[in-house]
Amino acid sequence: MLTVVTAARENSSSLSDVSMSPIETWHQGGLDFLGAEIHRLGLPTSVTEAWRRRTFISKETGHRVTPAIIPARDQVLAYAAQLRASYTHNFRSHVNAILGARADDALAQSSRIGTLAWKAYSFLAPGGADYDPRKSVAAQSGQHFGSRTALLFLQHRAQSQDARLALDDILTAPELNSVEWVRSSKVRVAEALFLERMWTVTRELLPPSEL
Repeated sequence: MLTVVTAARENSSSLSDVSMSPIETWHQGGLDFLGAEIHRLGLPTSVTEAWRRRTFISKETGHRVTPAIIPARDQVLAYAAQLRASYTHNFRSHVNAILGARADDALAQSSRIGTLAWKAYSFLAPGGADYDPRKSVAAQSGQHFGSRTALLFLQHRAQSQDARLALDDILTAPELNSVEWVRSSKVRVAEALFLERMWTVTRELLPPSEL
């Protein structure tokens, strides 16, 4: 359901488009770096052989982006694969770098909702600048306050309280509510859980023949 919500928010037509018409994932979706990620998404070459990398300088940000040109019908699959890859590769590598030997325990102790929030966050902003403890989170919030930055903030917060970082703190730390990426991630998780509950209730109410 998080994939469905992500696809709907990034490019709503992706949910129903089953055509082979080519789309470019920067202007027609939020997959700004799909072209650079193609070979580490874990998708079969029978799918990705039709994808083409494109590189240009974004007029919005002034930075180089590497989207891909893909068949329109592959969009939801691309969102699902990128969600997984951003969490598995980027986020987990940040957790390992910051927590070291405690990384596996922290990941295992994260709740399902907490994990979904980090998946949504790492899709939206997989990296991030260093956290500066001399400044408030609100003063640092913006495009560069990515999932790595939030992890560094939570680590500093835990150390100042003589405690261990808990990944579920992304859900409860009030300081993070000033970060747009965090607010957006929480909203996406809430929508995904709502859709999941609706689907569950529908399955309970209707016989299989009517689903």
